[in-house]
Amino acid sequence: MSTANSICNAQSRFEGFYGQVGFGYESTGFSILNVVDTLPASSYPPNGVSIPRPNPVINNSTGFAGTATLGYTYALTNQFLLGVGAEYSPLGQSTQNITDAGVMGTIAMTNSWNLFLAPGYAIDDDKQIYTKFGYSRAKITNSDAASGNQTSTLLSGYSLGLGYKQFLASHWYGFIEANFTAYRNYEISAPEPFSYQGVAYTTGTNNKSLGAHSSNALLGIGYKF
Repeated sequence: MSTANSICNAQSRFEGFYGQVGFGYESTGFSILNVVDTLPASSYPPNGVSIPRPNPVINNSTGFAGTATLGYTYALTNQFLLGVGAEYSPLGQSTQNITDAGVMGTIAMTNSWNLFLAPGYAIDDDKQIYTKFGYSRAKITNSDAASGNQTSTLLSGYSLGLGYKQFLASHWYGFIEANFTAYRNYEISAPEPFSYQGVAYTTGTNNKSLGAHSSNALLGIGYKF
């Protein structure tokens, strides 16, 4: 009897598979650091010169955010929960301008996804608070107006979140979340012509470190199967 009672107590209305969609507001910031133009060792003159440049100026991107999530919630006890899930954000922020040594370019983030764990606490049968810890990837596209080059890079990073769920009727629930994601700096090397001491070179290489971060606030609805 004691064992049966403990099993019943461990059951939760939140336990099981779920799917949800969220909509809200997102702010995305980019960083391009340690910019250096380099000539190959075969160039003459000069031979293999490296020229540091000022870091580009980039404005933050803000706009509409949307996510789709599938996951499963385990009931560890009658109150402590553990969720696992995968979410995808198909929407990209508006393209931002880059000012790099007086030359304009653009940068944008698209197609981000996140795999996460979500430890939670059931306040009662209908309400839950939870945190999120995840691994994220996103596509960053950088266009250089001077050379016409466009590079796309997949950045990886970590995500943190805080949320609240409440059942509205039967299997349907509403939720609200706040999330932060930081993508690590990624070293990029691309061909780029430039001038040195009044001489134009077509065999130069542009080296830089690319990073990004984003934060959002979401309101949404979900279904627990």
